[in-house]
This record gives sequence, C-alpha cells and structure tokens, in this order.
Amino acid sequence: MNTKKINTIGFYGGSRVTRILLEGFKRKRIHFDSVIVCDPNKETLDFISEQYSFVKVTDQLDRPVKSKIVVLAVHPPVIPELLKSIRQYLTEDKVILSLAPKITISRIKEITLFNCPVIRMIPNAPSIINQGYNPITFSENFDDEIKEQMKNCLACLGVLPEVEESKLEAYAIITGMGPTYFWFQIKALYDLGVSFGLEESETAQAITDMIKGTVDTLFNSGLLPEQVMDLIPVKPLSEYEDQIISHYGYSLNKLYVKLKS
Repeated sequence: MNTKKINTIGFYGGSRVTRILLEGFKRKRIHFDSVIVCDPNKETLDFISEQYSFVKVTDQLDRPVKSKIVVLAVHPPVIPELLKSIRQYLTEDKVILSLAPKITISRIKEITLFNCPVIRMIPNAPSIINQGYNPITFSENFDDEIKEQMKNCLACLGVLPEVEESKLEAYAIITGMGPTYFWFQIKALYDLGVSFGLEESETAQAITDMIKGTVDTLFNSGLLPEQVMDLIPVKPLSEYEDQIISHYGYSLNKLYVKLKS
C-alpha cells in the first residue's frame, strides 16, 4: 500500500471557488476515493449535493480533515480560526491546499504548529471548464512524490505555473479576478452582434477568435504596445479610455495593497 497516495479530498467552504474546482474535476473525470465539502449553510450543501452526486456534504468540522488533501476555500479572515479548530487533526500525512490570498504559508504553518505541508493556489474561474490559469506555490521541503501527485491532479483545471509565493497576490489581481474585467464587455459586444443580425454562434466564434488575435498581436507581434494600438485608426471608445485606465489604477492598486497588508 502506498501511504503517500493522495486519493481523498475535503473542502472547507462550499463557495463559488469550491464549485468551480468540483466542476473542473467532474468534467475531466478526475476520481477521488472520497470528496467531502463542509459548510455551515444548509442551502449551500443542498445545492452541492444536487449538482455533484460524488460529494459527501457535512457541517461538521472534523469530517473534511480526515481526507489526505484539506482545502481551505473560505475567505482569508476566516482561515486562522478555522485552522485553530482543526489543527489537532493536521498530521504530516495531510496536505493543506489554501485557495486564499493574503494568508501566507508561514502564517498557516505557525497556526498549525508546523505539522503538514502547505500549498497555496490562486485559481481563476475558467478552471470550471478546465481552462484556468492557476498560479501555485509549495512550502519548503515538499515531498517530491506528493508534489508530483498534486500537480498532476490540479493540472486538469488548466495552466498551473509554479511561482514565488510573494507574487501570488499580484496574480490574484491580474488573473484570478481578471475575467471580471472583460466578461461584461464581451457580453455587450455579443448582444450588439446579435442585434446587428449575426447568428448567436457566428457572434460567439467571431468574438472568440478576435480576442485571441488581439492578445497575440499585443504580446507576440514584435511591435511596441503604442504601435499595436495605432493599427486601427477608428477608436469609438477613445473618449473613455483615460477614465477606464484611471479606474484600473485606483481600484486594483487599492485592492492589491489590501491583499498584501
């Protein structure tokens, strides 16, 4: 028997990020011997039970921690008290996977009394269709065999770059929340395309290919950003550009400082 086999997973929190990961696992047919989700909200647990028949749900804190992988899928302020409540169960054969910004590996180890290895990952929403961009970092002296198992498991969710922990909050702003900066704009373009007489499928394909080409041109054309942005002479939204950039600078810098403090 391989005592290092990572074959069970338990989630603390049944929030959006938990459901994103569960759906990603489901779509790729990733099998665990046991999947447990713990949440105090009955409606949340009922929803997960309805959507994911392979998941056992509970409101008891001692249940998920029986798993090999213990996932912290709660807001950062909740994590310290949660860890204090379960740390007696966090033996060295467990792996803590924290999905939260702000709470560092050293802080997690300090609270748990240095019992078990820790991973931090900043997942983004496209993981739900296995196309996420999910920066990850491992605590020091992480067992090579377990690390490989964890990377193989989580790679099903999308791109999984291993990065320095000090950069995770930057990734949280740029990639974790990144889709929210564009989805509403993409939806507005889609609605316009359909209103102009394009079929829904035509509009979706056109926007998909356009966005890919747009990004590739900016980063892979060999042109300076200013040269790329000068390729199209007509800029219908130019009068709003400075205002939008200002919002990016103010709101996102403010949030980054908050996550790093």
